Amino acid sequence: MITNNMAGLGANPEDQEGFIKGAQRLLEDPALCQELARNGREYAEQHFDIHRIGTAFEQLIQEL
Repeated sequence: MITNNMAGLGANPEDQEGFIKGAQRLLEDPALCQELARNGREYAEQHFDIHRIGTAFEQLIQEL
């Protein structure tokens, strides 16, 4: 979901080198960070109902 929507970089859990390379790339490219953040926000706004999710979190917190 993240890579398909250009909302972040990914690495396999076993790929420590790939993870570090991705982190370095983000540190070195603020424009890429902004683009990925924009894409992630756009995806979330299109696919998630904040009111329904917020209500569910409120109920969970009250139960705890």
